[in-house]
Amino acid sequence: MTTKKITALTLVLAELAAMLACGDSETADTDETKTNDSVAAEETSAVDRADTPDSLPDALDFDQTVINVLFPESHGGSADQIDWVSEDDGEVVSSAIYQRTTAVEERLGVEFDVNYDYTVTEWPNILRSSIMAQDGSFDLVWGAQYETVPLAAEGMYLDLSDAEYIDYSQPWWNNEFMEEISVGDVRYLLAGDISLSMLSYMSCVYFGKERFEEISGETSDDLYQLVLDGGFTIDKLAEYCRLSYSDLNGDSARDEDDRYAMGAVTASTTDHLTFDSGITFTTRDANGLPMLTIDNERTYQFVEKLYSLFYENEGVFVYPPVQDSLRIVIPNKFTGGDMTFMCGYFYSADLLREMKSDYGIIPYPKLDESVQDYASLVHDSAMLVSVPITCTKLDAVTAAIEAIAAENWRTVTPAYYEIALKTKYTRDDTSCVIVDMIHESGTTDFAYAYNRQLGGVGQIMRKLAEQKSSDFASTYAQIKTSAEAGLVELIESFGKSGS
Repeated sequence: MTTKKITALTLVLAELAAMLACGDSETADTDETKTNDSVAAEETSAVDRADTPDSLPDALDFDQTVINVLFPESHGGSADQIDWVSEDDGEVVSSAIYQRTTAVEERLGVEFDVNYDYTVTEWPNILRSSIMAQDGSFDLVWGAQYETVPLAAEGMYLDLSDAEYIDYSQPWWNNEFMEEISVGDVRYLLAGDISLSMLSYMSCVYFGKERFEEISGETSDDLYQLVLDGGFTIDKLAEYCRLSYSDLNGDSARDEDDRYAMGAVTASTTDHLTFDSGITFTTRDANGLPMLTIDNERTYQFVEKLYSLFYENEGVFVYPPVQDSLRIVIPNKFTGGDMTFMCGYFYSADLLREMKSDYGIIPYPKLDESVQDYASLVHDSAMLVSVPITCTKLDAVTAAIEAIAAENWRTVTPAYYEIALKTKYTRDDTSCVIVDMIHESGTTDFAYAYNRQLGGVGQIMRKLAEQKSSDFASTYAQIKTSAEAGLVELIESFGKSGS
């Protein structure tokens, strides 16, 4: 597995980072001191993006064909998973989505009937039942990655690799990501600008500028430069964390009421520290088939560093692996100044709107400086798009897919950036460059995507973190046989399904 770029997102980042974040700043650099990145960004007009054509024929008209969309309720309940809205409420992102939908309906002569009734845990069985009954209830599906990839292996989706109207050469498609979560040349699961959560669920680390400068004696520019020089590693993060712990409640015990440098969650934080560090769980053989290659020296090095960061560093507190930890407790500590670093996603900026002090954004750390590039795991709650095998409206559906993805790239993704970059408090050119770098480093791993089918190997680091263990060898030995058997079965299933 190599680092995967979110190719459909990289162009907009540079232009909007400069125009929206840096250009509006009262403290932005003068023209003479701007970075090359921000100058190049300003040379690219948002109008150019809006005028970029797609490959759809001009005369398409599907005579008001109804496309039934299954869009499960977001488990997060916040602005991290927005791809469909029922009305234009005037808010920038949702308004752009509503107008996109209207534009596609008018352009293609289709009507979208979106079903929001099912939760992320209910919808897979609802879809299976619909397919078994061949009742045609759903023509198009948005589903969280961890719930939708098993259905691909079960042969529930059509292979869209040769779909009539989908043009994978366009910038709104993320081909490298789709290849990593597939076996062979099939396209059961679509990823790119068609799903805004592919962007909002990219990982990053927020740091409070005042708090960081207080504990480290360095400036935020020093931290930015460390990142740009390739030196932000797990060891360096651990070094900063050791500088910050205060027993705020005076009970002589480390508990969640105290002040820390960083809060960690054994689930999501562990996933992102793992895959963002530069280690890999799978690689591809000469035939392009995935192989388990997790059992290597680099993995053992990572496990030791993870254990030390979580359980031997008094500046780090490990919270329960529940949504409240990620969305309420840790953000509240961070915004209140009782935490220096907050590990999160780009959508996490929405949780920091009330923060009074300034903060910056940096990538997750590398394992060590020998790792060439930073990485940003797209969390497995991000939504992928697929078409059930019972769909009888394939031309209309695939044309709609391409039109939605293209229009998202032109209007919805830029609208999201306007909110993300205007509601965060960083207003400096360097942060723009670093956010750009994070966006260009989106990654995933076949074992992470198919964790359930591979005996849990894709989230083995979670298990170690939850057990407060660094014994990777024994833990991997327990699941190695089932992981290898699951991989063989997955490869076979991809060869049989999607015909």
